[in-house]
Amino acid sequence: MLFLALIPVAISAQESNRWDALLLVDSRIGYSTNTLLIPFQNEWDRTSGSGYGLLSPVARVERFGSSAVLSLSGGALFEPFLGDRTSLLGGFGIIDYRYRIGSGLSAGVETGGSRLSAATNQDLLWVQPVLYWSPTPFTQVRARAGSTIHHRKGNVSEGEEDTTTRFDLFGVEIETWPRLNWQVRGGIFGNLSRPLQSPGFRFHIDHLPNPDLRAGLRFSLDSYRVSLSEEGGFGLPGGGNGTVIETDRILRAGVSLQYRLNRLMTVTLSADRLALFSHQEDVIHDSQLSAGLRFLIRPRLNGGNRAEAEWEQNNGQSVTIRLRYTGEGALYITGSFNGWEHPGVPLLRQSSGRYAVQLDLEQGVYEYKVLLAEGDEEEWIEFGDQTYTVSDGFGGTNGLIFIE
Repeated sequence: MLFLALIPVAISAQESNRWDALLLVDSRIGYSTNTLLIPFQNEWDRTSGSGYGLLSPVARVERFGSSAVLSLSGGALFEPFLGDRTSLLGGFGIIDYRYRIGSGLSAGVETGGSRLSAATNQDLLWVQPVLYWSPTPFTQVRARAGSTIHHRKGNVSEGEEDTTTRFDLFGVEIETWPRLNWQVRGGIFGNLSRPLQSPGFRFHIDHLPNPDLRAGLRFSLDSYRVSLSEEGGFGLPGGGNGTVIETDRILRAGVSLQYRLNRLMTVTLSADRLALFSHQEDVIHDSQLSAGLRFLIRPRLNGGNRAEAEWEQNNGQSVTIRLRYTGEGALYITGSFNGWEHPGVPLLRQSSGRYAVQLDLEQGVYEYKVLLAEGDEEEWIEFGDQTYTVSDGFGGTNGLIFIE
C-alpha cells in the first residue's frame, strides 16, 4: 500500500537471490458513527457511534531472483471498541508471486486468507492472477480477476446459520505520477458474472511536498443491487407477483495526512464522510475520524547497508549528487542519463561515508542506480527512506533526479 511498482530496467548487473524484509506496526484511535467506516469492518451498523482502537503488526519477507519475485506477508489485528461492542481479533497471510515477461510487462498470482473473530467468525480465502503493464516509467496498469470464498459462522443465540458465499471479482487499476510530487491512483471493480452491473470506483490523489509529508484525498462509489418482491403486477404484463431490482449507492470521501517524525515513526490523521443514497429513505450521512502512530522497521539483510542520496542543481544544468554510505568497495552511478552504461560514472569519496559526483544534464527527469563493486562481485545499493525514489518494477528502487 505504500509502494508504486513501475517498469523494470534492463542493465548488466544481476539482482538475483536478494532478500528484503520489513515490519510495520499500525496503531490508532478513532470515532465513527457507522462501523462500515472503521478499518477491517465490512458490515453496516449505525445504531450508535463507537470509539475504537487499532493495533496491527504486519511482517513481509521478499526474495528477488533475476526474473521473479516472491513475497510472503502475514499480520495480526486487535481492534477494541468502547461500549458493548465485541472487540475484533484477526490475522491474515498472503503469498504473492510475480514473473517478468518482458520490458514493462509482468504476470503473477496472489493468494491468501484471513480470519476475523468478533460476535461471529468470518473467514476469507482468495486467489487472483494479476497482470502488470507499465507503458512509461511513471505509470502502471494492473488487471486482476479471481475468486473469493467468504464463510461466516452464524450466531447461534440469534438463530443464524453458517453461510458460505463465493464471489468472482475483477479489478482494473492505474497508478501514475504526473509530476514528481504528485501521485494519482484510480480503479474500477466489479463482479465477473455481471461486469457492467453495479461496478465500484476508487480514486486517490496524493501530494508529497517533501519526503516526510504526504497529504491525500480519496473518493469511492459502491453500488448494491437489491431485489424487492412486488405484488399486483408492478412492471409485469398481466399482473401477478414479480421482483424489482433497485440500486443503493454509497459515496465516500476522505482526507489523510502522514508526517514522518524519523526513520521509524510516522504520525497519521484520517477523516471520512459517507453518504448512502437508498431507494427506501432519504440520504444518510456518517463520519469517521482517527489519529495514530505507525512504526516501520527494515532489517538489513544480505549484509548490506542502505545509502542516502541527495542532489542539488547548480548554476545552469550542472547537478551535484551526494551519497552517504558506510560500506566498503567502489561506488558507481548509472541511469537513464547515460543509457544505463555499465559500470557507470565513479563516485568520488570525499570523507568517511561520504561520496559525490557532478553531472551535466539537460532539463527532464532521470532515474539512476548506484553500483557497489568489490573485486569481481557487484550489487546494487539500496536507497534509504530519505531518498527520492520510484520502484524499478521488480522489487528494487531507482533514484530520481528532477532538472527544471
